Amino acid sequence: MEEIVVVEGLKKRFGANVVLDGVDIAFPEKKITSIIGQSGSGKSVLIKHVIGIMKPDAGTVYYRGEDIFRATKHRQRQIRHKFAYLFQNSALFDSLTVEQNIAFPLIESLGIKDKDVIKRTVSEKLEWVGLPEVGKVFPSELSGGMRKRIGLARTLAMQPEVLLFDEPTTGLDPVLAESINDLIINVNREFAITCVLITHDIQATFRISDYIGFLYDGQIKAKGTPSEVVRSDHPVLQRFISNSFNELEV
Repeated sequence: MEEIVVVEGLKKRFGANVVLDGVDIAFPEKKITSIIGQSGSGKSVLIKHVIGIMKPDAGTVYYRGEDIFRATKHRQRQIRHKFAYLFQNSALFDSLTVEQNIAFPLIESLGIKDKDVIKRTVSEKLEWVGLPEVGKVFPSELSGGMRKRIGLARTLAMQPEVLLFDEPTTGLDPVLAESINDLIINVNREFAITCVLITHDIQATFRISDYIGFLYDGQIKAKGTPSEVVRSDHPVLQRFISNSFNELEV
């Protein structure tokens, strides 16, 4: 299996607080990989290194075999355009309509000037996430689930190779959460995009992921397919899984 992103020996500390202490993990191309762990375990810090917006104290991240931290500034910008990040709160601009939100990165990041291309792209992405009728409204008029979908439409418009999701179902009821997880599966299958999730949703993780990494005490303590990870003998991971599925049964 070809690996599009490889993290090797990543270390990061903030003062006396060691957050990452030698993280090693690879993300297979065109697959869904989830990073799970307790709150404060450093999942978001890890992802910020993957997309190159945070520099490690030691170790590195490779994109298609290229060390992103040794690349020139120009090359780093080029590599970042291969990544898209779906923020937990979607990070939409409240002063812009939905259409303008989706068009923004096309104009500002990709430099597209052709209005017909922009209009067609926005329309296609809104249709794909099932919200073709909301282009003229503002984000404040949308529900939480709709905002998540619009955030996804905006990231898809960038045509990334790697799409990172920060707690994509936080704050959603179980039905809406399931619909977002199904969208992630569809993104992966229909667009052949490598998807990386950081999440607390253990049930969904084992349902939709091809690979899982468990981050604990600054390191990846277990990794592999869902069936491999569930057989790990790490005590904290086993409690993490057991508690999550017990909650589901209740």
